[in-house]
Amino acid sequence: MSFNSFQSNIIEFDNYKLFTYRYGSGEPCIVFLSGYGESANVWDLVAPSVSDFTSVFLYDRDGIGNSYYSGNPRDSEAVVKSLRILLERSEINYPIILVGHSFGSLCTRLFASIYPEDVIGMILVDPTPENILDFINEEDFNSIRGEGTYEEILTSCKQITKSKIHLRNMPVVVISAGIPDYHTKESYTNWLKAHREILNISNNSKQIISTRGAHNLHMQEPALVINEIKEMFAELRGRSII
Repeated sequence: MSFNSFQSNIIEFDNYKLFTYRYGSGEPCIVFLSGYGESANVWDLVAPSVSDFTSVFLYDRDGIGNSYYSGNPRDSEAVVKSLRILLERSEINYPIILVGHSFGSLCTRLFASIYPEDVIGMILVDPTPENILDFINEEDFNSIRGEGTYEEILTSCKQITKSKIHLRNMPVVVISAGIPDYHTKESYTNWLKAHREILNISNNSKQIISTRGAHNLHMQEPALVINEIKEMFAELRGRSII
């Protein structure tokens, strides 16, 4: 596997710059959103294989990786706003498939709720549910914080709850961690339950539990994520690409 037709670019905003990365060609484009405090390179074991059959778009969020820190709010609504601008300036054609990990999945869901006509599928990798505060308190959050603030996480959860719509027959795949690395037995049971509840956003949804992956399963079991993207792409294109 290899990255195809690599392009990197700097998109300038009023007071900061964001780095974007594009690979491959074809449509629909697969747009990746990383987890909290993580740069685009966390997808290095997934994106190369995806770029073999279609175009891939990744970027470093505000203050992460190569991107500049703006000082602006870093909640999900702010992420969606900047992503919309990035896609337009990068001339990415809609509709797209969104792939989000952890906090990135909150942003993908909010994007799909605001622009449902521009998203034709979502893959949520061990997604952060809107009731994340049932699983982590402010003290624990502050000990691992790598991007925004506890208040911004609160805001993000409220944003997805307020904006959530039913996505009708949009294909949605939830890939849950099979190894509960950050959980007690009880919290892991509730985590999987929260993931099952996410399935209610679409009539065409399913949950898969990784056999070898924990929260960062896209790095521990990348083949699973790649195969789910391939299957969704093939379903949407109406032909097999495997």
